[in-house]
Amino acid sequence: MMRSAKRRAEQAIDEGMLLAEGAARLEVRNRIEVETIGRGRAYDPEEFRGDAVAVLGQLAEEQDRVAERLRVEHRLAGGREGTAYSEHDYRRGDRRNLKARAKVAELMAAELRAYAADDERVGGLVERARQEAWRDVAGQIRKRMRIYAAPPEYDEDPDRGDRLTDLAAHLAAELDARGLPEY
Repeated sequence: MMRSAKRRAEQAIDEGMLLAEGAARLEVRNRIEVETIGRGRAYDPEEFRGDAVAVLGQLAEEQDRVAERLRVEHRLAGGREGTAYSEHDYRRGDRRNLKARAKVAELMAAELRAYAADDERVGGLVERARQEAWRDVAGQIRKRMRIYAAPPEYDEDPDRGDRLTDLAAHLAAELDARGLPEY
């Protein structure tokens, strides 16, 4: 039994929002890493809220453009009979699908704008991006410590190895306390 058109549209919007949120989170995470590590600035969640809102707005505008393109294709397909030559050669029989896809794109744009206007959801996105940035950085530190922390053959400081072991244990405990996975 086929799902209803409304249910298919809801599922498409849900899946699209998951992808859009992931893209927005990745963009914010990258900005956090660049600004805090690359440029040495202090982390300010308010600064990154603006970035999140901007990315969500860009994604909404992209969906507006998709909807407009599909509306144009819908109009043009009305005058085309016969069999399509490719997957982008729309015909009269494709008009219903094109109209439904345009409507989904419009609804996605509206949902993205609602997300951008919801301070709580945007704050959650920024916090998840911050956590992901921290995991990225922690993973790189662990990787580098494994590479560069090999004990030298001769060390003038016999306690150095113990201090490095203690430091590694402290960092691992800090990650565990924050609920972050080890790499």
